[in-house]
Amino acid sequence: MGLDEDLAEELREIAKLRGMSIASYMRKLISSALELEKMGYFAPKALEDKKLEIVLATFNFAYIPLDLVNSDGSIDKIRVLGEMIGAALKEMGMDIYSIIEYIGSSTKTIISHGDRIVIVPTPNNPTISELVKGIARGGGLEIQESGGLAIINMPKTTMEKIKSLIDKELE
Repeated sequence: MGLDEDLAEELREIAKLRGMSIASYMRKLISSALELEKMGYFAPKALEDKKLEIVLATFNFAYIPLDLVNSDGSIDKIRVLGEMIGAALKEMGMDIYSIIEYIGSSTKTIISHGDRIVIVPTPNNPTISELVKGIARGGGLEIQESGGLAIINMPKTTMEKIKSLIDKELE
């Protein structure tokens, strides 16, 4: 497989900035693209969509289920919706902890702290934090709630996956 010299140099610089070798960076890039293709997505289109998502995030856009937009705001209904989403994602074999981290980070409703996530109370608009709690419950994660805070500990499987990825990167 050949690359133009200018592209290869740019990739080398990016890999170096990420603390990776060019080979490990390319392996990660290509394996991620293959995962998308296996899911039926055209990988270059997915990257373009992500670029759009990043731009929209600067205007506080976030992905939320349409059922949430049409909801009457009932906390119970929001949690049930989250539980249904969490159960479906778990059934699909998705990493619920990482999804919660993604949603919470993009909506600024969580603090990721090492091996746990703290869901920040949002008294003026509890919608997203309640949805995230529901997703965690539906996905089979344990939640500890106390004094308005909710804490989700990282599952051992996620911790092992991260350790494995780190080990691979160090090869």
